[in-house]
Amino acid sequence: MDLHLHKMARASVSKGYGVSSFQTAQEAEAYRNRQVDGKTVGFGDSETLKSMRP
Repeated sequence: MDLHLHKMARASVSKGYGVSSFQTAQEAEAYRNRQVDGKTVGFGDSETLKSMRP
């Protein structure tokens, strides 16, 4: 993890947020799918999520 990302993650955790980091979009997608399995989820016009689509 690069220094900037590490600092941002530490700051987020210190404010009570959970932080996960992934090497690939596929790893992030698999994690996301496990986290929302069986739940209803909505999200706004997320460019990050759009860019992860194949």
